[in-house]
Amino acid sequence: MGIALSLDGVAFSIYTAYGNHQRCITVEEKVVRSVKAEPAVTQIESIQALVEIAREVVKTVKLFKVRYVGMRGYAHDAKWRIHQIGEIAGAIKAYLWIVHQIAPEIVSPTVAVRHVMGSRGQFTQPEVQEMVETGLGVEVKNMLEVDATVVARYMFDKVVAEEKEIEV
Repeated sequence: MGIALSLDGVAFSIYTAYGNHQRCITVEEKVVRSVKAEPAVTQIESIQALVEIAREVVKTVKLFKVRYVGMRGYAHDAKWRIHQIGEIAGAIKAYLWIVHQIAPEIVSPTVAVRHVMGSRGQFTQPEVQEMVETGLGVEVKNMLEVDATVVARYMFDKVVAEEKEIEV
């Protein structure tokens, strides 16, 4: 499973043990306001959003019998709001460990995109989205799901490669 984080939602992308894409899920929960014109998100609302996001992750892992979780690296994107994204990641990590004893791997966005695109170049969001939709055959609703799918595909291929090494 791949997870992509943002300040107003989280997306999951799930692959089967055989490499088939199962589903993309977006959980829309605001941790902080995106623009100053919006009303402020209270501390209680922020905590409730963190708990709801973490519960959705745990529920999805159980429902789809997920064994490996990759989380899109967030430190490069968040700029001034890195601590809020870090809080989301921390809540997810804690819940995953407490409930399923899964420690998610933080996946570099650049490494995952280059893996899926099959090249070391720089890619625009529309190029990556086209690869996800046409190349991988995954229907996505937003860029967060694109990011989650890229991470999920990278994680699947990495786990398969590691398991093949162990078998030899």
